Amino acid sequence: MFGLVLLYGLPLLPQNAAQTIDHRADSNRANNTLQKPTIDAQHSNKKETPPGKKDDDPPKRDYEMLGFYVNLILTIATLVIAITAAVQAIAAKISAEAVRNAERAWVTVSISKPSLEDMNIRAKPDNYGVGVGLTFKNLGKTPSKILGSYVRALMADSVDPDARPIFPNLPESPDYSLKLEHSIIAQPGIFWMPRQKFECLVFLPKMFFEKDLARWEISEKALCIYGFIEYVDVFNRKHNTRFCYVYAHIRASLPLQNQASGEMIFPPGFCLSGPEAYNLCD
Repeated sequence: MFGLVLLYGLPLLPQNAAQTIDHRADSNRANNTLQKPTIDAQHSNKKETPPGKKDDDPPKRDYEMLGFYVNLILTIATLVIAITAAVQAIAAKISAEAVRNAERAWVTVSISKPSLEDMNIRAKPDNYGVGVGLTFKNLGKTPSKILGSYVRALMADSVDPDARPIFPNLPESPDYSLKLEHSIIAQPGIFWMPRQKFECLVFLPKMFFEKDLARWEISEKALCIYGFIEYVDVFNRKHNTRFCYVYAHIRASLPLQNQASGEMIFPPGFCLSGPEAYNLCD
């Protein structure tokens, strides 16, 4: 019995082995068939890498945009710094100018008020003259040095005899070229201390009025006293005070008194008048 088994068992071994090999080959072919679509799908989804470029290279466009925004931020920051510096410089300049203006010399001018009797020229003798006082004062906190001065009196036509304050018909730009006797108010080089004042007298003889006396008495002519004083302050800056005073005579056609208060509406006397160029102060 044992020999029979060997007899029939030995020939069967090669046959069973061949069947096993054929079965494995069929299984491998089936697996390859199932895996191939998956592999192809993976290759189809993968982007092709251009020649000479690695897969892990960062995109160039991202760096360009980043550089653009960095430059933009730096430009804006530089502009803000420049504007801030300019504003601070302007503020410092304004502050320094304010300090100088608060401490500098300010020369002002005022004029006396002659009485009606003093200005009644017609009733005066031929040798009569009226004196008009000008007072200059340094109202600043520091001294001033006089550079030049000028004063002149003249009769000018009135623009409107009934207007008050009376306005003279003068050239738009003042003429300081005519040098008359006593036309210099103060000699150059004089120092005026703070609150110090200087007075001068403009003398007008009767002959000054005679030619235009009748027209002056009815305000068709205006008595003008104008001039300037130039000085320098402690900050070595030049300044000029110009003035033009006009005497308004009594006008018969105008009401003289306020009915309620009794005060004169158009009192005779000097007042600032004339074109703007005659009354500037810097």
